[in-house]
Amino acid sequence: GLTAWGSMSGGAVTEWDGVGVDNAYRSGGTIQRLYGVNVYNQSGGVYNYAIATNESAGANNYALYNSGGAKSYFAGEVGLGISAPSAKLDVVSTGTAVDVYAQIWRNGSGVIVGSMSATGVLEAVRFVGDGSALTGLAGGSAGPSVDLSTINATATTPYGGVNITTNVFVNGAARLAMEVVQAADTGITLTSSDFGKTITVNSSGAQTVTLPSVSAADIGATITVVKLGAGKVTIQAAASTYLADSTAGGTIYNTAVSPAYAAITLRLVTATQWMILGGEGAWIST
Repeated sequence: GLTAWGSMSGGAVTEWDGVGVDNAYRSGGTIQRLYGVNVYNQSGGVYNYAIATNESAGANNYALYNSGGAKSYFAGEVGLGISAPSAKLDVVSTGTAVDVYAQIWRNGSGVIVGSMSATGVLEAVRFVGDGSALTGLAGGSAGPSVDLSTINATATTPYGGVNITTNVFVNGAARLAMEVVQAADTGITLTSSDFGKTITVNSSGAQTVTLPSVSAADIGATITVVKLGAGKVTIQAAASTYLADSTAGGTIYNTAVSPAYAAITLRLVTATQWMILGGEGAWIST
């Protein structure tokens, strides 16, 4: 092979090349691929290293250093701290504590914006994605495991900022700043996405609020209907569903004119039974 040696006993040298490769000079023609150093496949040894260095650690010591802006390409797997990587990038931390980092990401100003600790703790300034595969979010004594205070959604979504489709258990105080109130002055046919809403009807003519078909999975759903106008308001149950003591697929209505105001809150207590939780005015079932 090729071995380069050098020595110096005094003076100062700005730059010393153990092996220097200059750019190829050509006066014409085309070079398709120009290699400064081209190391062919090494396969004759028990251990084969195309390029090996033994540079010791130091503030100004680099095993590989590219001061230009060219890309670097690795077709195989890359290991940092591991000689047998099992992924395209396999990183072994220098320790096992939560404050020892395996990866750190910085912005263009050098400020840390994300990190992965040796214990698998990921920190970042922001998460972007649907989060549908996030599991095992455990709470801690220092505060909530998930801070929802800055989650926003477009006004066209019916859930505000967060749509939770599974059960939620709150051990402690909880506060709902407001509920969704929706006007339906010409009547409305509700769907399961309307559960929890307050429906207002302000009309001089008769209007109908039709409840959706339900199943056991909907038990616990509530709907509040508020009558603001003089017109009759009828709440229509889905087929085979009961409103208080109504018949299957029956109704409950209010015809008050003066005063016109009335309200009723219904909760689904079985797969087929809506019960009255509270209300104002005379509501008559059929």
